[in-house]
Amino acid sequence: MSCRMPPLFCEHPLRGLPAKTFAHQDEGPDDMPAHLKSSLLGCSLNISISNGQFRLGIWQSIYLCEHRDSGGSRRVAVTLQGE
Repeated sequence: MSCRMPPLFCEHPLRGLPAKTFAHQDEGPDDMPAHLKSSLLGCSLNISISNGQFRLGIWQSIYLCEHRDSGGSRRVAVTLQGE
């Protein structure tokens, strides 16, 4: 199975492209606030890897932020590109 990851770009500085579901609270009262927080912080990250290590600044770290009061298990998908 091949995987393509095209970059999406909105040509207007006052618009966003969140991939979220907003119009329900089926999962509890913290559902809508969790979607908004995820839109603000983002749900993806591009990080350079060099010699098998993330290229982060000396004080930088990567965090998975849970925005739900009782979040379940989570998965992170990693796609490597380049050499």
